[in-house]
Amino acid sequence: MPQTAATKLSLVEQYRQDTTTDISVKYIKPAKYFVSHAWKYLFLDVFESLQLFFASKPAEDAIVWFDLFTNSQHDTSVKEFTWWTSTFCNSIAAMKNVVMVLLPWDRPIPLTRAWCVFEVFATVTTHSEFHVAMTQQETDRFAENVTIDSFYKMLGNVKSETCEAFKPEDKVLVAAAIKQCIGFVNMDNMVFRVFEQWMTDTLMHKISNSSGDLKAIWLFKLASLSKAQGKYDQAQSLYQSCVDLRTEIHGQEHLDTIQVMAHLGSLYKDQGKYPAAESVLLNCLQLLEKINESRSTLALDVADDMAATLQCLGKFEQAEAMYHKCIATRSSTKNDARRRILESNLASLYQEQGKYELAKPIFEQCLKERIDSVGMDHPSTLALKNNLAATLNSLHEYTAAEALYLECLSDSERILGPDHPSTLAKMNNLAANYFYQHKYSQAEELYSKCYDLSKRVLGLEHPTTLLTMNNLANLLKDAQKLPEAENLFKECIELSIRVLGEAHPNTLMALNNLAL
Repeated sequence: MPQTAATKLSLVEQYRQDTTTDISVKYIKPAKYFVSHAWKYLFLDVFESLQLFFASKPAEDAIVWFDLFTNSQHDTSVKEFTWWTSTFCNSIAAMKNVVMVLLPWDRPIPLTRAWCVFEVFATVTTHSEFHVAMTQQETDRFAENVTIDSFYKMLGNVKSETCEAFKPEDKVLVAAAIKQCIGFVNMDNMVFRVFEQWMTDTLMHKISNSSGDLKAIWLFKLASLSKAQGKYDQAQSLYQSCVDLRTEIHGQEHLDTIQVMAHLGSLYKDQGKYPAAESVLLNCLQLLEKINESRSTLALDVADDMAATLQCLGKFEQAEAMYHKCIATRSSTKNDARRRILESNLASLYQEQGKYELAKPIFEQCLKERIDSVGMDHPSTLALKNNLAATLNSLHEYTAAEALYLECLSDSERILGPDHPSTLAKMNNLAANYFYQHKYSQAEELYSKCYDLSKRVLGLEHPTTLLTMNNLANLLKDAQKLPEAENLFKECIELSIRVLGEAHPNTLMALNNLAL
């Protein structure tokens, strides 16, 4: 900075020491916000972002710690590790607010920069508030284009272990701080949770400040985010509110209303409420037929979800017929991504039917294309990776399956969190892999952990919990812990009959395991 070249001070300190002007008295005060930004940004973009951010706040709040002005731009010395974990974090704690300039919103540079990631760490560990600032252009683009898919694709850029810094020594310093304080997996998970909360707060603000169709759009997006986070009860309430609002505006026989109803039906499937899901999705298909939209894209989406629901109900023949019909219809459209999802669903059905050789190449191809499309860290990529590992396990390729499961579980804990339903499913599958390899102590420890988490997160009657209960009982039986195994099998069978029905494959499996 030429203005401070002579003194080698920061601009703030230079004004503070200058007795010939009153700038220090008027404009230099204890900061209330720390500004996190990438050095690659244009200064005017950062300025506009902050100007918009503070526009709705009292003028006295717009006091920022901006490193360009508060740090000497001539001091090239490297701070000690303890300075960053003590003095820097204490400064953040005193300000209580961090505002990150996020440009572009869907591929933000700060999430790839070591210092910016460390600043998120400092925000969380000091219990400070996290905020986001964007230019008007990016704010408008966010409002127009944000989807759950694009949001998680954005977060796919987060990997603290590989973040870059302008100075190589800075990268080493930040990596050491993260590794010693929290670890890279927990650091990434922390960043994901911070941005999920930011997205939630942003959508809630938009819901509170809108009405009519626009409010319904934001309700739908927040419901979809809650579903992706595994917050199923919250998602159900939001989807229902959106259905009610769109019914009030357009009536039940409108595409916008039916679309949300279909997502509610799909959510019921994820909650393990399979009969309710089938009923809602069937109603959607009948309404689409009634309004002559049975060949629309929405009708195809609903049919996709209906096929998956039939599979969950154990109606394999009906599910397979519907999958093939949907795939054939999708082949005539240009939506290759959705067709691949359908094909992976069909592969999961093959897997349940024991047709592992058919499932494996489909999963491999779908996984390759999904990685090319949305990257390694997208939740849908993790789901496909988990399905491929399950197929390898069923084909007795235990070593390869274990390696893939371990990678998948670690990534799921990092990206989705340790309590997410998808993480629990992967944990159950890894425990099964250990069981088949006769690593009984590891399997029992992991099954027990998964069972306890599933009961807390999903509830005792969720199909995932029941599956883990059955698997744990089976392991206890093989370990000759027969009284414990018998009691768990009986509880599992009773719940399975009530929740899934006597003829469901999972109920029959539990009955067979008890008999053996």
